[in-house]
Amino acid sequence: MSDNIFEDTPLEPFSGGYYGARFQVQAYDDGPVIEQSLFDYIEANIYEQTSSPPWARVGMSESPYFQLGGEPGIPGNVLGMPEDFIRKYKVLDNGHTHWIMLVKPGYAYMLSVNDNLEEQLEDTEIDW
Repeated sequence: MSDNIFEDTPLEPFSGGYYGARFQVQAYDDGPVIEQSLFDYIEANIYEQTSSPPWARVGMSESPYFQLGGEPGIPGNVLGMPEDFIRKYKVLDNGHTHWIMLVKPGYAYMLSVNDNLEEQLEDTEIDW
């Protein structure tokens, strides 16, 4: 067995906080999703020591972070995203590839904690 955890995946080390991969972005109502076996591989081999779901973003600019899901019908080189995301962030979905930045597990855990805290605060009524 190889020591390269990215063997047979489009992922590669990118920086201290991310793994990178080039994907086409296509409209998909139930996104954000990637191909199911790649998603399962990420959870089992990269995120195995955290309770956080995989988080990613498109490029390094103004795209927000989002939680990834897996979908069997998505091709292996595609990130399926809702159309409103594609329009809002001007992501070209006509065959261009984009850097998809997979957040490393420790940072993804912090995003999950922050996301959960924001949800809790939104649900909390404070009487002053």
